[in-house]
Amino acid sequence: MTSPAPRPVLAELRELARLALPVIAAQIALMAMGVIELAYVGHLGRDALAGVAAGITWAFAVFIVPMGVLFAADPVASQAWGAGDRKACGEALARSLALAVVVSMPTMVAWAFTAPVLYVLGQPSEAIPFARSFILWSIPGVLPVLCFHALRQVLQGMGTIRPVLLASLAGTLCEAFSGWVLVFGKLGFPAMGVAGAGLASSLSRFVLFGVLLVLAGREERFRQVRPWARLDALSPRAILRLGLLGAPIGIQYGLEVWVFSIVGVWMGWLGSSELAGHQIALNLASLSFMVPVGISVAASVRVGQAVGRRDPAGMRRAGWTAMAAVSAVMVLFAVAFAIFPGPLARLYTDDGEAAAMAALLIPMAALFQICDGAQSVGFGVLRGTGDVRLPPFINLVGYYAVALPLGWWLAFRRDGGPRGLWTALVVGLFLVAGLLVLRIAFRFRREIAPLAAKDGDPCLRPADLP
Repeated sequence: MTSPAPRPVLAELRELARLALPVIAAQIALMAMGVIELAYVGHLGRDALAGVAAGITWAFAVFIVPMGVLFAADPVASQAWGAGDRKACGEALARSLALAVVVSMPTMVAWAFTAPVLYVLGQPSEAIPFARSFILWSIPGVLPVLCFHALRQVLQGMGTIRPVLLASLAGTLCEAFSGWVLVFGKLGFPAMGVAGAGLASSLSRFVLFGVLLVLAGREERFRQVRPWARLDALSPRAILRLGLLGAPIGIQYGLEVWVFSIVGVWMGWLGSSELAGHQIALNLASLSFMVPVGISVAASVRVGQAVGRRDPAGMRRAGWTAMAAVSAVMVLFAVAFAIFPGPLARLYTDDGEAAAMAALLIPMAALFQICDGAQSVGFGVLRGTGDVRLPPFINLVGYYAVALPLGWWLAFRRDGGPRGLWTALVVGLFLVAGLLVLRIAFRFRREIAPLAAKDGDPCLRPADLP
C-alpha cells in the first residue's frame, strides 16, 4: 500500500485537531469536577477525605461499565452521519437516551450498597459513614450524567463538539459554586459537609445534561436529525440491540479501570509512602492521558464517518494518522517525565519519602505514556469501524493474563516492590497496544460494512470477526 499524499495527511491532522482539542478541554473540565469535590471535602478532616475517596473509587468502578455501554452510539452515529443518513442519527440518539435510563437503574442500586461493599473490602470503619453519605446524595445525579454521555456520544459522532465543551465548563462551575455553598454553609444555607458535596455533585450533573440539551438544540446539525420525531424507533428490541453492541465496550473500559484499582490495593500493602508515590505518578499519567482521550474520540468519529460514506482510503488515513499523532505527542510527555521526575514529584508533596518514591516511578510512567496513548487511540479507531467484540479480550490478555500475574510475582515474590508493579503495567500496556495495532492492520485490509443500513434503521450488529 502506498503512503498517502502529504496534503491529505495534513488535512486529516487539521480535522483531528479540530475535533480533539475541544474534547481534551471538556475532559479536563470533567476531571476538575472530581478534584473540586475532594478539595472541599479535604477541609472536613482526614476521615471525611478518606471516606469520599473510597466512595468515589467504588462508584467509578461501577459507573465505567454503563458509561461504556452508551459508547455504542458513537460508531452508529458517526457512520450514519458519514452516510448522510440523518434519520439513523436521530434514532441512535433516541435509543441511546432510552438505554441510559435502563442502565442507570442497576448503577443506582450498586451505589446504594457502597457502605457494605467498603466494609467487605476492609476500608477504615471510621471513614465508611462519610463514603455512604456522599454517594447516597450523589445517586440522583446518575441518570442525568448518563443522559449527558448518551447525547454527547451522538453529537461527537456528528462532529459537533462545541456544546459538549461548554456544557462541561458549566457543570464544573456549578460544582465549584454549589459545593462551596452546601459543604461550608454559605449564603444562608446550612453547612451539610460531606452530604453537601454529594448534593453538589448531583446538581452539577443535572446542569451538565440540561446545558448540553439546550446548546445541542441550537445546532443546525442536531435539528437535522430530529430526534423528537424518532420516538417510534424506541422498541425494546432496538434498545436491547444497542445495549448488546455497547456491552463489550463497557466491559473493555471496566477491565482497564479495574486493573488499576487492583494495583492500587496492592501498592497500599507495600506501605503508605509507596502508595502516595504511586498515586502521584498515576495522577501525572492521568493528566497527560487527556490528550489520547481527545484524539481517540476524534479518531473514532473520523474513521466512523469514512466507513459510513464507504471511503476505505479515508478510513485508513484517519486511523493511521491518529495513531501517529498520539505517538508523537506522548513521546514529548515521556521525555518530560524522564528528565524532570524530581521536580514533578515535588509539585505534589513535601514529604521526602513520598517524593522519592514518586521520582522513582515517574520515569517508568514515561514508558507507560507511549503505549497508553497508542492503546487508547487504537480502541477509538476500532470502535469507529464497529469492531467492539475483540477489544475486551485484548484487555483481558494484556492486563489479567500478563500484567497482574507478572506484577504480583515481581512485587511480592522477587521483592521488586512498586517498580515491579509498574514494570508489569508497562509490559501489559505494550502488549495491549501491540495487539491493537495488529488488529487495526487486519481490519483495514478488509471491506468494512457500515452499522447503519441505507433505509436508516441501524443494524446495530458488531463487525463480523474472522
